[in-house]
Amino acid sequence: MTLPLLLLLVSSVLLTPAPRFDSWRILGPGGGGAQFRPTVSPHDSNRVFVNCDMTGAYVTNDGGESWRMFNLRGVVSFFVFDPLQPDVVYAKTSGLYRTTDGGKTWSLMHPAPENVAGISMANDHANERLLTKDGNQETITALAIDPANSDVLYAAMATRERSVFKISRDKGRTWADTEALPVPARKIFLDAGSPAQDRTLYLVSGHAVSVRKGGAWTHHPQFSATRTFTDVSGGFSRDSSVPVIYGLVTPQTPSVAPALFVT
Repeated sequence: MTLPLLLLLVSSVLLTPAPRFDSWRILGPGGGGAQFRPTVSPHDSNRVFVNCDMTGAYVTNDGGESWRMFNLRGVVSFFVFDPLQPDVVYAKTSGLYRTTDGGKTWSLMHPAPENVAGISMANDHANERLLTKDGNQETITALAIDPANSDVLYAAMATRERSVFKISRDKGRTWADTEALPVPARKIFLDAGSPAQDRTLYLVSGHAVSVRKGGAWTHHPQFSATRTFTDVSGGFSRDSSVPVIYGLVTPQTPSVAPALFVT
């Protein structure tokens, strides 16, 4: 056997893919970046939004059999479905966008379109930032929609100098400050059984939880000086007004192992 033929046979063996022994099936999309934040509609489990770290986002309406790509001028930080209107979804990139037709078209809600003076695209990734006429650079870090009134939005906003909790009663067109936050919040959990005019809210940051109940705020101290939440998730059971919150933490020092916390 000649050497070239032997090398060809060896390389063909080495490149043969290993058999799969699991039950996973690729539904897509794939390639061109990683996919993050899959968000399933509470109204229809076949509708799912997912974002890509290459600025694009995708939506499926048939449980992943087909996908449509759309772009909101940046990497999506989160999707939030309206609990009352199935086709209304909010998405946060360089601004807060809203769709009323299931993701076919989107409108900028924050900052207000009339307040946008220009667009800055910096560094080698051309990261986009909206420049405002009034100089306000607040960005929304977490959002929740009132389960009884789609006009009412609850948001955590932050700049380099401050973090604040705000409420909008007109679908995000205008906002009112209600409380200064110690650090930017990453998730907002709302107790749907609390009074509609005075909702109980749990805001989870990278280190701690702030609670708004009965109109009063409690900012709990951070649970660890060496750990921070990489991601958090949670919810309410049918018979409880206290949420169960899970937090995945990443250590700030190599000597501390990653862990999953629950409260």
